[in-house]
Amino acid sequence: MWKYLQKLFPDSSALRAEIEKRERLQERFQLFIEQVKDYAIYMLDPQGRVASWNQGAQRLKGYAAAEVLGRHFSVFFEPEDVAAGLPARELALAGEYGTCQQEGWRVREDGSRFMANAVTTALRGCDGDLKGFVIVTRDVTMQKDAEARMASFAKELEDTVAATTRGLQESEVRLQGFVRHATAAIAFKGADGRYLLLNPAMEALLGLPAEQILGRTDLDLLPAPRGEEVALLDRKILGAAQAVEVEEHWTHADGSGHDYLSQKFPLLDGEGRNWGIGIISTDITDRKLAEQARLQSQKLESLGVLSGGIAHDFNNLLGAILGNLGLAQMEISPTASASTRLKTIESLVVKATNLTRQMLAYSGRGTFEIKPLHLNALVEEMTHLLTISISKKVAIRYSLDRTLPLIEADASQLQQVVMNLVINASDAIGDHPGTITVRTGVMSADADYLERTFQSQPMRPGTFVTLEVADDGAGMSPETMKRIFEPFFTTKFSGRGLGLS
Repeated sequence: MWKYLQKLFPDSSALRAEIEKRERLQERFQLFIEQVKDYAIYMLDPQGRVASWNQGAQRLKGYAAAEVLGRHFSVFFEPEDVAAGLPARELALAGEYGTCQQEGWRVREDGSRFMANAVTTALRGCDGDLKGFVIVTRDVTMQKDAEARMASFAKELEDTVAATTRGLQESEVRLQGFVRHATAAIAFKGADGRYLLLNPAMEALLGLPAEQILGRTDLDLLPAPRGEEVALLDRKILGAAQAVEVEEHWTHADGSGHDYLSQKFPLLDGEGRNWGIGIISTDITDRKLAEQARLQSQKLESLGVLSGGIAHDFNNLLGAILGNLGLAQMEISPTASASTRLKTIESLVVKATNLTRQMLAYSGRGTFEIKPLHLNALVEEMTHLLTISISKKVAIRYSLDRTLPLIEADASQLQQVVMNLVINASDAIGDHPGTITVRTGVMSADADYLERTFQSQPMRPGTFVTLEVADDGAGMSPETMKRIFEPFFTTKFSGRGLGLS
């Protein structure tokens, strides 16, 4: 700098005068800076340490010059901003672009905060080297508070206008809110049958989103003849100006069938003229299923009481017969021909006793002999009996999982299940050649699977041993499938027994 001034002012007196002039200007500038009280104006060295401090800085930040000179200016930032590198980023931006303006929270010497607007300017010498920075900081807390109050006032004004608008549209809003949140399917149609308003439940009923329904008729939306049937009913309602109640079946978009109880009624204007039709449809699927389950439970209970009473009385008779058979066998010679006949009668009575035990078990009054057993072993012991019990045209294939754990069950009950399943499979194949597959396995069943599969009997999730009997027969019709768990239901002709029913 000195050499630069000597070139500009070869005369030493002129140089001295210029230096004095600049010193006076610097003194006045420094005095000006010192007297500014509304702005914190201070300088930093290139490393960010405070190099100068004015009264405004002391008033705004609370530090005396002696307390802050030489300290890094990051002391004015909140700890999280320091950790995020905000002070260094401000200096880097100012160094790159010449100036940097930021707004954010700053910390005073007493720990209090204020919202600051800070302009950082890089100071460079004639040779372009960075000499430091000057920062001008202004407290804008009150300004920000005023802006927040103005925003709050604007929000209050907006809310007032919105409330006034809501007041004018209160009836419509209430109606739409009721329709939108109702669990029943609700819709309004004009006199021409076009949908004007509907809720999400009605979207589910029709299986389409609202944008594909509004403005269209049932003739547009539903396949024939369903569309014509609905349109005809609408015309009758409009013509008679009377409400009707109908039970309808609809298929949702996921393919599930639902039963609805629908109230359909005319919509009248202030002069009593029909302008459209209102529809309220309540899903009664669960109600109907519950009613069916209740009736089924009552039927099962009645059958159980009946079968239990019969089995109990019959069992008493069989007990007496067995007792007398035993006495008769004691009175005749084992080699007599009558002894053989008595043993045959005894065998038949034992079988009848087993039958009554099954009936008592069904009625809930029987006893079971529950003990550990291996399902594979039980099936293998029955192979000969199963083979001779079915058509000679049918082959049995066994696929038994050798990793099965033991289960706890009544062996005789389980044998009856296996036998009847195999016989039913053979009957399903009929007179044609076919194959029955008996398969055992292990599966892990979660709560969702158990709830869907065993709806009437709560079961805990876990590992289960499975028995599957499959055949390549004709299968069952949907009507038969609905009745497979109905007691004493059979598709066999008279004289073939009831098997598992």
